Amino acid sequence: MSAAFAAQLLPAGEVVKFSFRISTPRTQKELGWREQDKRPLGFRLTKLQLTPAGSMRYRLGDLIDFSEGGDSITFVGDALGLQWTAPDPFGTWTIGPEAGFKVSFQDAPAAGIPAAFVLTDCNVGGSAPSLSVQVKANGHPVGEWTLGPERESHKRLIQIPAAALAGSTDLNVVFEIPGVQPAVALGWTDDPRPLGLRLARAVFGADQIEIPALGPQPPAKRPMTRRILGLPFYAVHVARILTRMAIKKWSER
Repeated sequence: MSAAFAAQLLPAGEVVKFSFRISTPRTQKELGWREQDKRPLGFRLTKLQLTPAGSMRYRLGDLIDFSEGGDSITFVGDALGLQWTAPDPFGTWTIGPEAGFKVSFQDAPAAGIPAAFVLTDCNVGGSAPSLSVQVKANGHPVGEWTLGPERESHKRLIQIPAAALAGSTDLNVVFEIPGVQPAVALGWTDDPRPLGLRLARAVFGADQIEIPALGPQPPAKRPMTRRILGLPFYAVHVARILTRMAIKKWSER
């Protein structure tokens, strides 16, 4: 969708209505869920969020919010669901031995810059009381972290050298976690994914960042109802990724 078409489709200051056409809705009675409910239901929508299309240009010092409702999807993009979990109220978990995101600067930094992060949790426990993390910026090692055994929220700082930026407007930040294990194996959750660290906030061009007042964290084991409600969002996202891959593969023939 072009920016001009999007501007016509979503004019500023006007009410925009979304509609979903479901050709074969089913009743809960038909599905054997509730005998008394005969309403033709489709799906349950829990949240709708509009984000800028394409890459948003980042201004040095701006905060990137990785928690639920934040703007991290603009930077994480298609890595969501593959290298990152869906955001929750406390941030976004890395998945697997490597997870990264891309920052496109409004103006290329003229020199090296500091960066600050807020981590709200890490996958440690049982036989793995610590977790080693290597941070890279455009392929340059810029940080060596050891997380655990404590899992409370804290700040982490790095310095990105001018050589890593080289006058570019793009910065690829990667967290390499070679020793990551399935979270369920460490005994604090039933999540089978190899979670690494949970990132809540990030800022580039500044070494000051505030730890948000997040309050007590919910139990790690999510109720089945929350898992079911999250499936449509995840399924749509994965379908979008697979569609893009199929179109790219077809165009390369």
